[in-house]
Amino acid sequence: MSKINQIFDRLFAIKVPSDILLKSNYHVFQEMAESKELEGVRPPKDELRELFGKKGKPFSEVIGTHPDFLNTEDLPKEQYICSVFLDISGSTRLGLKFPLPTVRFYKNAILRSAIEIFQAFDGHIHRLQGDAVFAYFGHKNMSKSNAIINALNAAAVMQSYNKHTLTKFFESNNLPPLKIRIGIDIGDDDQVLWSEYGVGGVTEITSTSIHTDLAAKLQSKAPKNSVLIGENIYRYLDLPEEFWKVKIKTEDGSNYSATS
Repeated sequence: MSKINQIFDRLFAIKVPSDILLKSNYHVFQEMAESKELEGVRPPKDELRELFGKKGKPFSEVIGTHPDFLNTEDLPKEQYICSVFLDISGSTRLGLKFPLPTVRFYKNAILRSAIEIFQAFDGHIHRLQGDAVFAYFGHKNMSKSNAIINALNAAAVMQSYNKHTLTKFFESNNLPPLKIRIGIDIGDDDQVLWSEYGVGGVTEITSTSIHTDLAAKLQSKAPKNSVLIGENIYRYLDLPEEFWKVKIKTEDGSNYSATS
């Protein structure tokens, strides 16, 4: 990750503009959030793609319906997908500690970074849920193994980016750094049903799968600044032991484990 961090450090040197610092605290972060100075709070997508040997444009640079399922006449349809859920740890308390412009500034720095990094690894942003990002990795022309590897790379780079770059950015602006948690799982072709939910003009095309649900559940159980993966991911890649550890929870005298 050293090369990645070098890229981040070189391209990320953001300070609060002095004219903003002279203004009232309440408006500082509102103006920061809109300032072009904050364009640096975006990972270098093109350089990341080049570093990881990816060519051409990312698979998706939009939010909403997965590009494979824009034609509703093809639905419902079974097709694998790797789901990734990222959440800011302790974000609910931000609203009790800071004014709303500061909370927005905090959340947007994390969300926009996750969007750029996930897209760099050919992920598709399905939904922004308050302080969380829900993304899909994989499509009809991509192998399951590549989808999983892309998801793991994106999660690892995002954790590194938050730890080594966003932390410096927040601290340079006299704000405590944020911690993030990520959950990942994959459902095979016979384990994921794509369909349209809703009625009339209020609809959403999304996946129905225990493994989609588990990505969010794994995120909620992940330690801070960590990635928790589902058993399908672990079994599919047969990861060497040095790349993972098992999280053990004891309840009523019984041990329960999840792969981390």
